[in-house]
Amino acid sequence: MNSVLQKKSYDAISRQDWPVAEQNLRRLCKGTKAQASDFYNLAKVLEQVGKFGQIPIWLRRAIQHNPNYVAALYELGRWEVNYGNALVAYSWLKKAYTLAPSDSDISELFVSVACKTGHWETAEQILVRTQPNPKNIANLFRVQCELRKLTLTEQLTFINENAGPEMLRTMTKVSCGVLPFRID
Repeated sequence: MNSVLQKKSYDAISRQDWPVAEQNLRRLCKGTKAQASDFYNLAKVLEQVGKFGQIPIWLRRAIQHNPNYVAALYELGRWEVNYGNALVAYSWLKKAYTLAPSDSDISELFVSVACKTGHWETAEQILVRTQPNPKNIANLFRVQCELRKLTLTEQLTFINENAGPEMLRTMTKVSCGVLPFRID
């Protein structure tokens, strides 16, 4: 019975028939042999049909079945960022990052939440290990400014070497009303 429901669910998902997928997954999740992936998939289908309030229930069930289910940990962190609490998001994303430090989506969201919640040291530790790109470089600049690690001269050098839209957005966040450069 489970394998038939799983097949029907996955077929409905592939057709993007969200109501049928939801119905089949709900039936599947009521069974005693439901797997973590079934709960996770139901949460993702609920996202597609706009039932956002129900999503964390099913993600938590997926995590209860498999505490190291990285995708569910990430999605629960993402849900908390959008609809819940940033500090709760931080704890879910921290666990996801611990299990999958090379996942760029997890790293990017974790850095964002770490900055939002004032976990500057954590954000710095992640950023020094990530691929340098304009967003990561700008975030590293912000974190190092927040940690008071850069002198004004170092800030100017950092800005000049990494000028661009991301750096300009970041500079305005850390400038405290005084931008450390001259426009000639």
